[in-house]
Amino acid sequence: MNKKGTGSLVAVISSSNSNNKRSSKFAQERQQMGALMENNNQCSTVPRAFTLIELLVVIAIIAILAAMLFPALQGAKIRGQSLGCANDERELMVAWRMYADDNNSKFAPNEDYNATPRWVAGDMRGLIVSAVPGAAHYTGIDATNYALLTDPHYSVMGRYAANWNIFKCPADQSTWSVTGTAGQNEKPRVRSYSMNQAVGCSENGTLIGSADVLGHWLSSGNANSPGGSPWRVFTKDSDIVGMASSDLLVLDCEHPESINDAALAETIPLSPHSAYFVDVPTKVHGNCCPFSFADSHVEIHKWADPSVIPNINWEPDNPTAPSLGGAQNPAADDPDVIWMAHHLTCAAEGEKEITYFP
Repeated sequence: MNKKGTGSLVAVISSSNSNNKRSSKFAQERQQMGALMENNNQCSTVPRAFTLIELLVVIAIIAILAAMLFPALQGAKIRGQSLGCANDERELMVAWRMYADDNNSKFAPNEDYNATPRWVAGDMRGLIVSAVPGAAHYTGIDATNYALLTDPHYSVMGRYAANWNIFKCPADQSTWSVTGTAGQNEKPRVRSYSMNQAVGCSENGTLIGSADVLGHWLSSGNANSPGGSPWRVFTKDSDIVGMASSDLLVLDCEHPESINDAALAETIPLSPHSAYFVDVPTKVHGNCCPFSFADSHVEIHKWADPSVIPNINWEPDNPTAPSLGGAQNPAADDPDVIWMAHHLTCAAEGEKEITYFP
């Protein structure tokens, strides 16, 4: 064989092998590059997780914002409930006025001790109202009986206030056991409001009721027949003399541990040092209480010394829960008791007004 030809053949084969190696290496590099790009694409579609420190920072920011917003939200809730309570009283005052307009300006009956018929019947501490002849006989306790609120045989304002919701303050969370065992079968109580016992008459239209003289809580003298002295008791529009109708308190939102019958009983203190509450008003509305007046306006009164009014226990039917009322909470020189006394009544004709009233 020609050596020259043999050398050329070897060179050609060697060059071909070299080209094949380069091609193979290039193919491997392309394959590796494609795999790398694919991995990069996959990584880019998977979101990066928060680190523990980042999560803690976010939680801390949320906690700070919540701490800043909670008081404002709580205040807004209290204000909303206060306005709702005031609106309930305003609607009840419309019903009170409509009753008077239909009854020769005579105010709705407001005798205490659960006598019927009255402006609204029912005791909120577990009693059952006595049956009225010819009317429905209720066997369940009054405290959870919505029907009693609007039955005109028992509650004379019922026909004018057909919506029983307006008798219950939106902030009132109190309940009562329908079986008489505290903590079992609890249902919401149905009424939060009471009426000044110096406003209204007995069920027979006079101050002499079936059990006592209307307004007898005002003073020992007011318990004597014919009533209305030394402190006035207002039975009709024309009786409102000696004080403006805009000053005469009619309804209040009563403390859930104090409320029983629908009469707001208070004693006019003989001096600032003998001041106390009998039936205790509420302070659930941010240490305030809505009151309605005989001219039908409603105001939310801020207590000057709310510490005198006990904090609220929402389980008044619990045997360990206190029962307020009946010359409780002595508060010598308490401006809140004196403020209420000033708006409950005024001295009867010929009687001397107490000069410490504001």
